[in-house]
Amino acid sequence: MPEDKSKLSDSALFRQSIGEIKPLVDNNRIKPIKKAPPKAPKVFFDSSDFQTTTGPSTYQLVEGTEVISFAQPSVNKKTLKSLKKGHFIIEDSLDLHGLTLVKAQQTLTTFLAEQQQFSHRVAIVIHGKGHGSDKQYPVLKNAVAEMLMNNPLVLAYTSAQPKDGGTGAVYVLFK
Repeated sequence: MPEDKSKLSDSALFRQSIGEIKPLVDNNRIKPIKKAPPKAPKVFFDSSDFQTTTGPSTYQLVEGTEVISFAQPSVNKKTLKSLKKGHFIIEDSLDLHGLTLVKAQQTLTTFLAEQQQFSHRVAIVIHGKGHGSDKQYPVLKNAVAEMLMNNPLVLAYTSAQPKDGGTGAVYVLFK
């Protein structure tokens, strides 16, 4: 006589409905191939004195609350103005808070390469205002600005609108 299905638990009802289980044979498995660790990304400047790899820096250090902006000569004023007002759709973001300078450089370099790979047009990079810095200037903010200025993938960048982080973040426009 069959059991009353209304008194069975869900798991017992499930086991009854699927019947006997037979384990799969494991003799035809392919072993995963171990990939080599990725190469360290290229660092665009020496972290000790803010010099680019091609020569001394022309970048001027800024304070945490200063607005920063840069555009290649090919970027028209209307595009830069739209970027400053936050009118572009932000397709990706990166938060560098709490990272060391070297780790932030590596992370940003990788992030920039990914933006090209995904054909993104605009992203936001959050660097903070440097309130926790032991220097007299915001280290990450200045490092990010210098790296973006020297990166051939970047057409322009500007401090974000207050709703997106203000002077603690930058909108980045890519080629």
